[in-house]
Amino acid sequence: GLKCGTSIFETKAVLEGLFSRDATFVATPKEGSFDRKEKKPFGSANKIKSKNWDDIAALLGILLGVHRLIFMVVGESSYGYIDSSLRMINAFICIALFVVNIGFLVEKYKSAVFYLLPNQKIRRGLPIFIFILCAHSLILSLSLLERQNKINELSLMELNLGSALKRKRGVYFTARDQLFNSTVAFLNSFRHFNPTIPLIFMPHDEVNTLKTRSLANKYDFQIFFNSSLFEEIDQTCHLTGGGNSSQYQKLAMWSGPLDEFLYLDTDTVVLDSIDFVWPLLEQVDVAMAHLGISSDFKENDRQSNLKEGIIDSDILGQDQTDHDGQTGVILSSKRFGSTEGLLEKIKAEVTAIKEHFSSMSTDQPLFHYLFATSGKRYSSFSRIADEKSTNKIKLEVRASDESNLKVTHDHRVLLNTGDESTPIFLVNWASKKKFNKHRPLNELWQFWHDLSLSE
Repeated sequence: GLKCGTSIFETKAVLEGLFSRDATFVATPKEGSFDRKEKKPFGSANKIKSKNWDDIAALLGILLGVHRLIFMVVGESSYGYIDSSLRMINAFICIALFVVNIGFLVEKYKSAVFYLLPNQKIRRGLPIFIFILCAHSLILSLSLLERQNKINELSLMELNLGSALKRKRGVYFTARDQLFNSTVAFLNSFRHFNPTIPLIFMPHDEVNTLKTRSLANKYDFQIFFNSSLFEEIDQTCHLTGGGNSSQYQKLAMWSGPLDEFLYLDTDTVVLDSIDFVWPLLEQVDVAMAHLGISSDFKENDRQSNLKEGIIDSDILGQDQTDHDGQTGVILSSKRFGSTEGLLEKIKAEVTAIKEHFSSMSTDQPLFHYLFATSGKRYSSFSRIADEKSTNKIKLEVRASDESNLKVTHDHRVLLNTGDESTPIFLVNWASKKKFNKHRPLNELWQFWHDLSLSE
């Protein structure tokens, strides 16, 4: 059957009724068919006396038309070309069910009321006219939708729309429908604390992001999709041999619509305003989340993106390897460079040094190398906080480090650092292997996942 439930038999009956000479039913033989009882061909079908149960079939057809109409009105919204086309076909069949069956009753009973309707030729042409009208409406709707998508994807959004001189600031995120629940928790928490800042979704493809795209109106985000650029990123980053292609998607940010931007993974919850990050771009050109919990992490817990041998090989210096970062949070601007420049650097250099990457399962070693060798100012949020010696710089933490964290009554998080508590603006669940719903941080995640923005 079709999307709205119309069966193959209903479709056949409708088309047969519309395009044959006469509307025929189960008990109404067609012109030219053989009458076994009389042993001769039937005459014209409209002269044959119809059985009473043809009336029942006609009324049933009308009821089926009503059923299809109700289903289409209250049915699921269309998301793509195929769904829209099927709904258009079902609209045509729904109309035809009315026309064919009512037309049969008109021909049979010759009712004065039925004669108020157009003649048979006009009645049969009416569904075709309506079908053509629906087709034109669909084409127009899809054209407007495509134009709106281009506007959404290519629009240059500004924090203050009243000033054309303002730097365009906002947040990028990537997501897949397989992680839809994490995306909902991220969007709920982000929009709760950042209701107006521009938010841009970079889908890796158009197949596995359908559910996420459907949230655009609810959470007020735009879509940036450049298929040729994303394909080039996939092909280039395949040379590194590590991570999946969607992890490198964030390279497109330096060719996106924003001048200054923050990238956030969707396996996070955002617990504060992110306005504090923009002044940091006066000190750095790019900053990442730290692999450690903060400046308070223990040295023996230290993780690294690059092997120690990279220093011995004179590829990087000690200071370049000290800034280990986690790519779940990246702050940068177009001053850092361009996507095309980064891809050329990968092609020219990374293949030769990828043996020094400590992990081939993530994108972190590649981004670490690109940032450390860029010649630009590179740091991490925790290092900036250390240098400023102030709590004005909020920190990011991992859910796996919950022993040093405190969940507050208003569903936020504080980091215990000695006698003081540092506010946390983001908790990342990427390294959280076990999910126990009774643990405080996982209860926190559940709260933000279930939150309604209307509350």
